[in-house]
Amino acid sequence: MKNYKIKRRICRESGASLSSWLIFLVIALLAIQLSVKVVPYYIDDHNVYESLTILSKGSTLPGMSVSDIEKRLTNQWQENGVNPQALEALQIKRVAGAKLITIDYDITIPLMLNVSIILSFQHSLDTSKPEKCCDPL
Repeated sequence: MKNYKIKRRICRESGASLSSWLIFLVIALLAIQLSVKVVPYYIDDHNVYESLTILSKGSTLPGMSVSDIEKRLTNQWQENGVNPQALEALQIKRVAGAKLITIDYDITIPLMLNVSIILSFQHSLDTSKPEKCCDPL
């Protein structure tokens, strides 16, 4: 008699219910949607970071003019297809015999209805201290 009850309990266990599978599916789809919308902006920001790093390691950086720096960065970003907001946020200023390159921009990504994500990116390069490249000041 006991053996029959144990077999009956095992037979009734059937795994996850339909509602738990639907919840899992909705969460997975939201994660995929979020990654599809956000990851490209982080890839663009990585390209911005890499171009500043390459510029900081160049031996000609201290002698470059503001327009040369701007041309070099914008050409690299246009080749890589970087978001135009990064191009617009590029600022180069002369400070105490050196040049200060700053890129500070925010991107608003609408997710659904009235829910949005704001991504904030900040990079800077002081030509007098190229070893401290790309960290925000």
